Amino acid sequence: METASRVSNSRSAEAAQSRGLCTFWLGGRQFGLEVGLVAEIVTVEAVLPVPRAPRAIRGLFNLRGTPIALLDCAEVLSFGDQASSKAESTALVIRQDDVLVALVVDRMEAVLPPGRGVSTQPTPEDHPAVGSFLTLEDAPADSVVTVIDTAYLRDRLEGIRFTKEVD
Repeated sequence: METASRVSNSRSAEAAQSRGLCTFWLGGRQFGLEVGLVAEIVTVEAVLPVPRAPRAIRGLFNLRGTPIALLDCAEVLSFGDQASSKAESTALVIRQDDVLVALVVDRMEAVLPPGRGVSTQPTPEDHPAVGSFLTLEDAPADSVVTVIDTAYLRDRLEGIRFTKEVD
């Protein structure tokens, strides 16, 4: 019997595939995120630290005059490996409803159009961030994309908030 989480992940993965995927690398693994969530890919050169911010928040950066929170993608998704901490970072700008943040990734890979050359695999990994696994038909056999569950990502982003210290 499938759990509600597993069914939700499966539906989210199917929806992501029907809209296309933005693929990127993080900690030696290739991930995919529904292309509709990614507003743009940017290079972040300078970050302003934010004291007492949640651990996932690396700081703020300026995106054409708008301050954007820069988050560690691995920390947001609860994966062990962290994204590169080099001075210049690649980030996916995520825009969803009232959420506007950037996720640090190791590097951008590609944007896969809907249903093109992609086949779904079952999800053996029991992690709430994982929606499914995909193999690319025109790539080496060991080339697997871990598709992130969109609902899980949204919940995690909503949960990361600055808290005001009370004196």
